[in-house]
Amino acid sequence: MIYRNLMKKVLTGFSTIAVAFVLVGGNCVVAYASEEVVIDDGMSDEGIVPHSDIIEYRYKVEGTKVYRRLYNYSKECWVGEWEFVTEGYIKPGM
Repeated sequence: MIYRNLMKKVLTGFSTIAVAFVLVGGNCVVAYASEEVVIDDGMSDEGIVPHSDIIEYRYKVEGTKVYRRLYNYSKECWVGEWEFVTEGYIKPGM
């Protein structure tokens, strides 16, 4: 008998709380239309825009000596000085 009364009170309490949450919480949802957000993804009309400079070696042959020097292709300027690589003839494309 005591168990039934306790269960009845517990179920009534949970039901009351559930109904209160549904009535109060159900009417608090507000939605607004969002504005357009533009994100810069690094793309342009030309395609991908690199963020770092493109630097590669260029080689020259003077007689039998081979030299190399860094060239910045992004800024179109030389980086550093010519440095000796090896002596001997190197075929183009190797």
